[in-house]
Amino acid sequence: MSDPLIDNHSILVAVFHNEARVWNVDDQDHKEPVVVSMTEGENRHVREAQHHGGHETSKSDPEFFKAIAEAIAHAREILLVGHGTGKANSMHVFHEHVKSHNAQVAAKILTELTADLPAMTNGQIKKLGHDWFIAHRKGAAGH
Repeated sequence: MSDPLIDNHSILVAVFHNEARVWNVDDQDHKEPVVVSMTEGENRHVREAQHHGGHETSKSDPEFFKAIAEAIAHAREILLVGHGTGKANSMHVFHEHVKSHNAQVAAKILTELTADLPAMTNGQIKKLGHDWFIAHRKGAAGH
């Protein structure tokens, strides 16, 4: 799935148990994320403005993880953010899944961050990713 906000960009992927929200961290014009969610066994890739909540999926649903991986496959580099611990951390379970099933996407993942996502607004989540990339780039430039 191709999306000009994702393709060849640095992206933040916030993985929740029933959806993933994806931001191009360098694009200040687009505040709302691209949302990947599952509905009744069907993948959906929609803009936040079109998204309607209430979708349920298993934390380790391979079709959900495949939909996320397809949506972000053309990104340049990926920062994952999640919440919870162990098997309750959908972000970590997703990362392990792509390591086994999609080496191309796994190779683009720079790191995992844990945050209290349910307590954060979309703007706060995007800022977390933006700030992380700024620090990461400064560190990379210093080497």
